[in-house]
Amino acid sequence: MTIEKATETVWARRRQTETRDDERGGGDARRPVRRRRSAGLSLLFACGLFPYLSVAADSPGQQPAAMPRLTQRTPLLVPETFPTDWFFFSADPKAKRDEIWVLQTTDDGDEPVLVCQGKDKPFGYLRTVRSFRNYRLGLEWMYPDDANGNSGILVGTEAVGAGKTEADKIWPKAIQIQLHRTKAGSVFPSGGAKTDNTLEVKDLSAPLKQWNTCVVTVRDGTLSVTVNDKKVGQVTGCSPSEGSIALQCEGSVIHFRRIWVEPLPATTAPPKK
Repeated sequence: MTIEKATETVWARRRQTETRDDERGGGDARRPVRRRRSAGLSLLFACGLFPYLSVAADSPGQQPAAMPRLTQRTPLLVPETFPTDWFFFSADPKAKRDEIWVLQTTDDGDEPVLVCQGKDKPFGYLRTVRSFRNYRLGLEWMYPDDANGNSGILVGTEAVGAGKTEADKIWPKAIQIQLHRTKAGSVFPSGGAKTDNTLEVKDLSAPLKQWNTCVVTVRDGTLSVTVNDKKVGQVTGCSPSEGSIALQCEGSVIHFRRIWVEPLPATTAPPKK
């Protein structure tokens, strides 16, 4: 079995539960995924896939193992591999990942939810060990009780673990998609990144306790964003245009689910006349 096939199997299982999740709504009891991870890891060993996922998420100086090229939409929250495919960084070197970021599931295999317990916690982020270029990213997020909730998505994140020379820091070189409740969908460079323009929007967020959707398309230095089915706009000249995908911890409790990425072909230059 290939890693793509294993991922396809996990993704198919997620799709089967989406309708049930929407019909039932909130209120289901969830528990941290780490209690059931051993069975998933055993499966990975049996399939010979574990070497692809063996880079420790708490070893910033290590380079990620070579991974097969993406060929289809792939979930980024996989209970069987979390957190080995994500790297944790905090402004406080004594901070512990499991006290801030917890992947929760239910016994019936419903959609996993990544909870950031950011209230009264130091700033930081989770970023993928893997680096991405030319792709579409989708996710859902929700603030349960913070009317001024703040977080963000970082794309093109440059860091040592993403095969770059930049060290992890607050904040890394990346392009940020704002998830601050009053400004969700705004886009700007951070940590020394560059863009030709920025996007500033407001009042696109759903009410508290309701899920929001975000789709980000990154292709050859051009980035476009859609929030809750509303097209926000386009940013060009994004540098870096390749890197990790990161989720920010910025002082609020925020929930994430249904995080996926799918590859896109590079744009082709028009023929010369």
